[in-house]
Amino acid sequence: YEQLELCYLRQSDWGKAFFCTEKTVSLNRKQDKTEAQFVEVYLKSAERFKKSGFLAGEFRQLQKALEIKEAFNQLDDDISAEIYNAIGLNLLERGDYHRAIVLFVSATKIWEKLKGKASEEVSSTKGNYSMCLIALDKHEEALLFALEYRDRFVELFGEYHPKTFRAYCNLAEI
Repeated sequence: YEQLELCYLRQSDWGKAFFCTEKTVSLNRKQDKTEAQFVEVYLKSAERFKKSGFLAGEFRQLQKALEIKEAFNQLDDDISAEIYNAIGLNLLERGDYHRAIVLFVSATKIWEKLKGKASEEVSSTKGNYSMCLIALDKHEEALLFALEYRDRFVELFGEYHPKTFRAYCNLAEI
């Protein structure tokens, strides 16, 4: 059904693409797959919707993945943080900055607990947070997060790494 979903996405037939994802999940249930495998189906589908340019579809699939994590009371792991961050990025792209900030904060808290405050994930998410603050004209607060993001990436990857360049781009936005 994944290949069929791709065909429908290329045709911008969102309803049939959603149907294919649900059919994949239904088949997985019959095969006694784990919750992680259900989450993976929705995350892969979300990525395909994003690549197709249908952000509302990506959002829906990410929400479905998060609902599964909630149902199994597993909202404090790396995958949950990735989902929060991905939904935050989706909302950032769609201009829903306040809701995006809430999700970036959730992702940051999980990653700080799991990987430490100096991790790439924490710094990158703070960079995303700073983009929301810029959009909300909170430039002084955004500057603090953007500088922290840049400094950490210079330390982790060096001055001329593409990831560090993205951090410099955040600063340029301010």
